[in-house]
Amino acid sequence: SYNQVFTTADKLMPTFNRLSFNGTGEKDLLGCLEFCLRMTVRPAVAKTLIVLNCHAVYDTKVYKEISVILRDNDVRMHFISPLDLNLSIRRRHPPVIGYSEEEVFTTSSLKYTFDGTRLRRYLQRPVGHTLAYLASHSGGVTFSTNYLTTGASNLKIASSVLGREVARLAHPTDCQLCDCMVDDEGEGKVLCQRCISTFDFITFQWNKFGAGKF
Repeated sequence: SYNQVFTTADKLMPTFNRLSFNGTGEKDLLGCLEFCLRMTVRPAVAKTLIVLNCHAVYDTKVYKEISVILRDNDVRMHFISPLDLNLSIRRRHPPVIGYSEEEVFTTSSLKYTFDGTRLRRYLQRPVGHTLAYLASHSGGVTFSTNYLTTGASNLKIASSVLGREVARLAHPTDCQLCDCMVDDEGEGKVLCQRCISTFDFITFQWNKFGAGKF
């Protein structure tokens, strides 16, 4: 916000107020994502993208392109949408408010005795939701806005669980390779990518060609 790498909470609302809602209504997911990734970030930090939409997206054509962009830029994506999430079990269970690749989140997730990993295999995943698949693929979470709207009975619980998970997952990747690149305007920027393996390439090259021999 304000073209600054660092910002404060009091500058967020003016930034949102400057957004224009007079567009054509076209759903250009790829263009939005590319715009976000062109923004300046510090090297070796965690990059989190939260996608909030009001309609289901079934465009499978963009899945491969966006998944590659998320992977190459080391971005974790979270998805919030009006989804109906259920468990395929007969016994009574708390309402499902979201899920990740490892666990399910319900209105009981804040209790110490709750274990969402045991319920994950019973989750009925939303079929055909491209963004939900992308969120899981990038290591993010998917939440339903049915419990995050004003007046919802479980709004405080759902927002607390969502905030907790986004904060917990907002950690930098342990191994990153950073290079100096040139952007569209000819300015230098640092691009950091997740290491393909834990192999220390820099140390290997340093030892290979004789460190300290001048």
